[in-house]
Amino acid sequence: MPRFHERRVQQLRGSSYVITLPKEWVEECGLRKGSAVTIIADREFLRVVPSGRRLTFQLAVDADLLSDLMEDVVIACYEAGVSSVRVHTRQGKAEELMTRSRRLRERLQGMFTTLESEGSITVEISGDPFRSVEQALSVTLQSLVRALRRVESDLSAGRNIGPELEDLLKDCAGYASTLKRMVSQMVAVPDEQTPFYAISALMEASSNMAYLVREVEESVITLGRQELASLIHLAEVLDQLSGLVVELRNSVVVDQLMDLVQTLREVGRKAGPRPLLRRAEDLMRALIKLNALMVIASEGRTGQVSHGPTWPSTT
Repeated sequence: MPRFHERRVQQLRGSSYVITLPKEWVEECGLRKGSAVTIIADREFLRVVPSGRRLTFQLAVDADLLSDLMEDVVIACYEAGVSSVRVHTRQGKAEELMTRSRRLRERLQGMFTTLESEGSITVEISGDPFRSVEQALSVTLQSLVRALRRVESDLSAGRNIGPELEDLLKDCAGYASTLKRMVSQMVAVPDEQTPFYAISALMEASSNMAYLVREVEESVITLGRQELASLIHLAEVLDQLSGLVVELRNSVVVDQLMDLVQTLREVGRKAGPRPLLRRAEDLMRALIKLNALMVIASEGRTGQVSHGPTWPSTT
């Protein structure tokens, strides 16, 4: 849990202002006199983190208590930015835990599992595979487009869902989890280009991406040929969106995002999987808000957006 400390600002003779660091925090981080720290200054917030060190969170999990929920808990830890999860069992079922964790490795990027003893395994998670949140958004959307186009192909040919589509959906879920993990880590250690006040919009966007992926996974089972046209349009919209998200810091993107929202609503009025379309619109609305906040940061403004988005009428 966070601990709050109040400090008085001091001033060195004629130059810098200084505050002292809490002793217990310094000791917990293994710092000492002369250690380097990184100071993150963001409007009204100031954070201090040890320099040159990957943020690590460790968690112990009791598999006996969790039973069938073990995989869900590991995924949740992954998405929350935890770097090490120790899973133990009193029933000597570590080999079974290893088998179950190996299935997760197909979904979770950078996950490695080690058998510690007959009663425990350790799940270690390495660095993120993406250079930026924008890249993670784009890659996840591209994977969704591939999955939807595979569904189109199967529906057109009258084929049932095959292993290729299942693999594509696993990729979608894995990329969505990696995106959530990146955003969770940015809460503690943001990058230099993302303002603190944009983190909540990033979290909303990453959550909506995960909801969209889950809706695709659930919808492909019930989709029929009558929804084929709307599925094609949705894939086209998401394909365009995957190109726009890499430019989220550009003010001209908002008009194109609004056009995509209108296009999606037109598809929904005609026919189509409405829950799936609503999830896609929720994602785009979150990205529009994120774009507005990114533009504020990139243009160095401290006030509100002067030309904020005007939402299309829902009627």
